Amino acid sequence: MRVISFLVLFVAAASAAPDLGRIAGGSLTTIDRYPSMVSFTNTQNFVTWRQECGGSILNVRAILTAAHCTGPFTYDRTRIRVGSSFSQSGGTLFGVSRLIQHPNYGNFIMDSDIAIVHLNGFITYNEFAQPGQFSGANYNVAVGDPVWATGWGISVNGGTVSEQLRHVQLWIVSQAQCRQSFSVVVTEGMICVLPREFGNGQCSSDSGGPIFHNGVIVGVLSFKGHVCGSNIDPSVSIGVSRYISWIQENA
Repeated sequence: MRVISFLVLFVAAASAAPDLGRIAGGSLTTIDRYPSMVSFTNTQNFVTWRQECGGSILNVRAILTAAHCTGPFTYDRTRIRVGSSFSQSGGTLFGVSRLIQHPNYGNFIMDSDIAIVHLNGFITYNEFAQPGQFSGANYNVAVGDPVWATGWGISVNGGTVSEQLRHVQLWIVSQAQCRQSFSVVVTEGMICVLPREFGNGQCSSDSGGPIFHNGVIVGVLSFKGHVCGSNIDPSVSIGVSRYISWIQENA
């Protein structure tokens, strides 16, 4: 089992067809428990900003998220909040200077639904903002393992997004079970999760957010079933291990 930490990367630079994914159910939490978590918001009028996606801190300038969260993507209409339990207040706001989608990503290739966003400034690390630990190439999760998902998405079907960060415990299920639920290809590189009971899980506006296994980020939420918190149709994340070399090269 290998864990990749991006804590020291770019220190010198700092000196110089499925429904796209919300945390349904779960419970409120605070950013000091998940200091690598960030919020993506966007706007149509530069007055109202809407919670759109989540992401994870790679280093002082880079965020890992889902590729579908970045397209269509307008730099001046997107901002990223770091170091706050709330999607609309607190912490530090950043704009975007660069977007790197995985080269294999496309509308019908969810398998590569991963992207790196470079900020227009540098994150100052503190107890509320820290780089995550990311699963290395040999890191494995097993069917039945418990994991945690976080996000500011909708907490009840038909409801609104959560102003405060929420988390929920889920469990790994097999790709075979995933394939029974979706028309898109579910590959060995994806991580599928379900709650024990209906009403707890990931939902829209949680996309791009992390799946934590023993504190290590092992997945980036890509898509889910049509009902938030379903205990039948899994949520599907892109496995970090499969893409860790690409992430390191572009962070």
